Amino acid sequence: MATYVVDQNRMRKPELQTLITQEPDARFVIPDVAFVEMSKNETHWKDTMRSSLVPLRPAVQRTVLSLSVGEAMSIELASGRAIDAEALLPEKFAHFVQELVVELDEARTGNALSTLGARFANARAALGAHELDAEGRKATIEGIEKSLRRDLKPEVLKALRSNQFDPDFRLAFIQSYVQQLLFPEEMEKAGMSETDATAFKAEQPMVLRYWYLLTRHAVDWMTSGGLSGIKATKELNHLLDMDYAAIASYFDGLLSEDEAAMAAYNDLRQMLDTSEEDAVAAYKSVFDQVFPDHTT
Repeated sequence: MATYVVDQNRMRKPELQTLITQEPDARFVIPDVAFVEMSKNETHWKDTMRSSLVPLRPAVQRTVLSLSVGEAMSIELASGRAIDAEALLPEKFAHFVQELVVELDEARTGNALSTLGARFANARAALGAHELDAEGRKATIEGIEKSLRRDLKPEVLKALRSNQFDPDFRLAFIQSYVQQLLFPEEMEKAGMSETDATAFKAEQPMVLRYWYLLTRHAVDWMTSGGLSGIKATKELNHLLDMDYAAIASYFDGLLSEDEAAMAAYNDLRQMLDTSEEDAVAAYKSVFDQVFPDHTT
């Protein structure tokens, strides 16, 4: 049974209906970030949800809702263990989204819509504090970009900007940088011992996956001129794409019309499928040849 994560921009497309028919056993995951996007408009959020979610009515019993990336990471850091795919899909979340799809389709207000409406103001306040915090999330990427500029020698930056190497080199660099520098530093800040952090990293937790995506995004901005002139609200859309990619990396694919989201998902899958040893070897081989005096 395949499980697909559905971007909001794919929900209204005929391709989704075709897939629902062609794969009668497939599950469809609505990630928390889709609700973030649908709730941006305080006035028309219900209309947006109706037009986006009702197309899933033919597969309503196969439609589930995921935790947010932030919730998943909080669970991991509290337990010291990686969350698994099924834990991302709480049963009560599935019941809620299934009820919601039916109520929206039947244009009636039941338990799901009543709950959503009653909590909507508080939910938006919470979203504004994190998921919709454009300035704060942009600052996170700028912080990583600053660290990269601090840590990397000019030759490395030049090589990344030049695109003269195989695309695998770019991902090998990102994976190596996160595995050997960023992830250990972040886990130390979280109070995790080196031994526990190493074991945690081996489980490929959401924390690691999200740092891959954040660093990938920071590298891309760094090599194309930086974030300084980019509006935070525009940058937020890119960061929401990462949430889709992160959740989808636990399942069988991402259904999205967004090229940036698909590129992030495909790059993340490649990094997850590449061992740390192979990534480090690929990264070092380039610089051993081109920069024989370079050390990392």
